[in-house]
Amino acid sequence: MTTISTRRLGRSGLEVSALGLGTWPLGGDMASGDLKLGYAGIDERETVEALERGLAAGVTLVDTADAYGAGHAERALRPVLAAHPDVLIATKFGNVIDESTRQLTGVDVSPDYVRSAAEASLGRLGRERIDLYQLHTPDVSPAQAEDLVATLEGLVEAGTIAWYGVSTDDPDLARPFLPGEHCTAMQI
Repeated sequence: MTTISTRRLGRSGLEVSALGLGTWPLGGDMASGDLKLGYAGIDERETVEALERGLAAGVTLVDTADAYGAGHAERALRPVLAAHPDVLIATKFGNVIDESTRQLTGVDVSPDYVRSAAEASLGRLGRERIDLYQLHTPDVSPAQAEDLVATLEGLVEAGTIAWYGVSTDDPDLARPFLPGEHCTAMQI
C-alpha cells in the first residue's frame, strides 16, 4: 500500500495528507439562474466509493463547499464523515444557496449570514466543528474583509470552526485576511 505523506496546514499545526479529496462532483447538478454548474449525471455511489478508497489509502483532508450541489455534496458526505471521524473537513461559504432548487442565488458575506451558513454546513455535514472554513467568494471590499475576519475569529472562539482561509488564486484578495490569528490557508 502506498503511504501518503503529510504536511502541516499553514500555521495551524494540523497535519494533513499532502493529497486531499475534493467533492465538487459529489454535488451533482446545480445552477445559477440558467447557467448550469456542477456535474450532471454523476454516479453518486461511485463517487462515494472513490472517496472511501482515498480515505482508506491515507487521505485525511476532504474539501467541499455549501455551493456544491447547493448543499447536496455536504449532505452526501455526512455518512462518509461519520464513518471516518478523524478526517479533517474543509468547506466554503459566501454563496447563497437554495437547496430545494439546487440554485446559487447570490453572494452574502455579512456576519449574520456567515454565522448561519456555518451552522447550516455543520448540520449537513453532521459535525460539531468545521476544521477549515474558507471564503468561496473572495472579491470583497476592505471593510467587508475586516468584518469577515472578526466574524471568523468569533466562530473560532465559539468552537464552530477551528481555522479559516480564502479560496482564491489572487494574493491581493487573500492579503486582508492574513492578519487574522486563525487564518491558515489560501486555496487555489
